[in-house]
Amino acid sequence: MKVASILSFFEKEEIPKGKIYSSNNVMVIFHDEEPLMTYYTQNVKNTITLESLDIDMNICKIIAVDMHNEGRLFMLVSKKSTPIAYFISINSDDSTHLPKIIQLCCSSVSFHKKILSVFIPQPNIFCIISREGISIHTITLQTIYSKMIQIRKCVYIKNYIMYASNKGVSLIKINDDGTISEFLKSGTTQLFIPFTLLIHPDFLTLVQYDTNNNIVFQRISHDGNILPSVSIPNFFNNGQNPDQYNYQMFDDAVLVSDDKFNAVYLDISTSKVVFLSKQFKLEENLQKIIFNKFGYSQTHKFKIHINFDSITDIDPDLIGAVLRRHKSLSRALTLFSQSLQQTKTVDGMKLLVNATAPYAIDSVAQVRYVRAIQFASVAEPHLILLALINTVNNMGEKMIDAAKNTIFELLAHIECIFTMKTLIAIWGLKLNEYALQIIAPKIGEEIDINPEYVQDILVYADICIESDKPDIAKRLILRFVLEEEQSSRDVNQIRMKYKEKFGEDPLSPSY
Repeated sequence: MKVASILSFFEKEEIPKGKIYSSNNVMVIFHDEEPLMTYYTQNVKNTITLESLDIDMNICKIIAVDMHNEGRLFMLVSKKSTPIAYFISINSDDSTHLPKIIQLCCSSVSFHKKILSVFIPQPNIFCIISREGISIHTITLQTIYSKMIQIRKCVYIKNYIMYASNKGVSLIKINDDGTISEFLKSGTTQLFIPFTLLIHPDFLTLVQYDTNNNIVFQRISHDGNILPSVSIPNFFNNGQNPDQYNYQMFDDAVLVSDDKFNAVYLDISTSKVVFLSKQFKLEENLQKIIFNKFGYSQTHKFKIHINFDSITDIDPDLIGAVLRRHKSLSRALTLFSQSLQQTKTVDGMKLLVNATAPYAIDSVAQVRYVRAIQFASVAEPHLILLALINTVNNMGEKMIDAAKNTIFELLAHIECIFTMKTLIAIWGLKLNEYALQIIAPKIGEEIDINPEYVQDILVYADICIESDKPDIAKRLILRFVLEEEQSSRDVNQIRMKYKEKFGEDPLSPSY
């Protein structure tokens, strides 16, 4: 696969010529030359005859397609001005090899005249949006919500709808039971009418443009709180307004493209826009991304690959954005290591770690992140310590023991040992057995560790016995007994071990 830009298309498959309809999880093509329909889901491709669906394209109009669940395709078709809902099983019958089909007449939703869209927001219910209003129905056509309102513009994603009417702009969420939660309602023009709605794991994004033709991404939390907006200039300079561009969320980042194959790929997870790639060329005119997995143009269906190796900049915010992507850890840590080696100042190190450490989330990422600091060949030990302090502060309670152990290994270094006690107190870390074993040779000689910063006080005592530090071990055993602490060790066994090695009972007075 040739790496020409940050995105590559592979496993290309030529698709039938015809009219394409799609949602976020299905693509349906009605063939031009034959009365056939081909649909693509995440794992299924199938072609069926329109005759089996009782659809004649001369008198029928396809309004919308979606997936009702993993095994059933939903379509709304207008037959002689009568809306018909189709629920088509994509698990073919073994004997007939024909899909199981349910047709429901939707003439009861009579107030809808100019339908804008129909989609499945939750299992077993579907939503109709028209110029005349919004209604929500069960698959048995029971109406569970209906609102007649003149809608000028409407966008939706999953179970969220944002619409503009003559009364303002509203954002609503369709709950599991079909009820409505209205998160945002604006009767003013402060919120521009959105032309695209995107969904991120942490927030919704309304795509708008301002009076300067800048593209504005207004972020809103899933419970309706307005988050800081971010914006980018209109890069393409092709005479088009931003509402004519294509906006997709792919790998939790925004892909913006025009009809000339120009594209930008950016991260808006924080209050700062980070460009993963500026102004590159797509291989084909991408129409839509399905299942965050494959996309299609007018001629092909294909999978999409992110070429993280194309990213070479070591800007801290960019490294943090790469860390936030899936399957990007190796490239992100390569860039992080390069940046560590070139960081020479305290402010630079703080900026680098603060921009990246919060996104080393899972156990593998944490260990490899801390190891990158350990083996970064940073010339100044104080910068290593600073990187460690900021790493712990950013990861907080989420830091796993394996990552902590790497930090303890670094702290046992001869140039760091004298700061260990202070650092442990600042961090509030509890030393585990592995850490105590590492620093045991230094205990009592160069440092003294407060038992408050030890996970298990008898483990600490046992290690001190093994390290020939009877005074410290004795104090620890006595404290354990007097303060009735808990331990994974048996105090009588530790007491006997002490007596056998040093010839006295640690709980008997010394004269």
